Amino acid sequence: MQRLLDEVSPQALASARHCRNLIRQAYNYAIRRDVAPWNPAQFAEVPAPIARERVLADDEVWLIWTTARNPAAVEGLELCPAMGLAICLALVALQRGGQVCGIHAREIDREAKLWTVPGERTKNHRMHVVPLSSSALEVLEAAFAIAQGAGSTWAGYAFPSPRGDAPLTRHALSRAMKRLTRAVAIEDATGHDFRGTGSTNSTGERIGMSRFIISRVLNHISDTGGSAAVTAVYDRKCLFARQTKGFGGVGQAPRQNCKPQLVTSSARAISPSVVLSLLAANVHFSH
Repeated sequence: MQRLLDEVSPQALASARHCRNLIRQAYNYAIRRDVAPWNPAQFAEVPAPIARERVLADDEVWLIWTTARNPAAVEGLELCPAMGLAICLALVALQRGGQVCGIHAREIDREAKLWTVPGERTKNHRMHVVPLSSSALEVLEAAFAIAQGAGSTWAGYAFPSPRGDAPLTRHALSRAMKRLTRAVAIEDATGHDFRGTGSTNSTGERIGMSRFIISRVLNHISDTGGSAAVTAVYDRKCLFARQTKGFGGVGQAPRQNCKPQLVTSSARAISPSVVLSLLAANVHFSH
């Protein structure tokens, strides 16, 4: 068991950890049922995960956004428009790649500007409701136009796989992000860094959102171990109002050939990296 984990860990640390945990749980069950005499994974060790500390710079965020919106403008970049839009949605919604790729029309309330991710599609298996900015909705509009045809109603997956009746996978999104960053010479950047960068900018002096609020945006369990069950629904409704108020309105789509400048309701200028916090931001682009 330890030899197997030692072989897997250098290439896929998370997979090794999940493998160890699953085997440990299976044998614990077998021991309780008197099927197995001992647990070979009980003392198996896996290196502790190393948390990424990568925060994208303002220019890097803007370069990723503009490239993903128009991948054909970058020579040698193999990136279809739909995949570029998936990267854009991950950028402005701060949600995990698998959730972004699997977004379906039935999950979106366009009038309320909300995206409800069912529990079976979230990491913690809890339903998650995401506020959608105007920029996010425009990205989705473009995605459904590609998927269903211009002028069609929103239906099915926003990012369907060309190989069948299923959405694009998060692995495909990760590979696309790697091709994009290589093409524009951005080093050591992944799609998951959008979440860390957005969180850093949101809780910092630029926006000043509380860590508790952003943890709910990211669908993390709170620092106290999760909200009490009796207040879960109440908290969800309250947090939407506070997020919207904190960002000062609804986002606007970026325009090409314009210098990005994010402006809150108080007209205080914020640099482009806060595009990651477009969940409910007021976005203006000036020449």
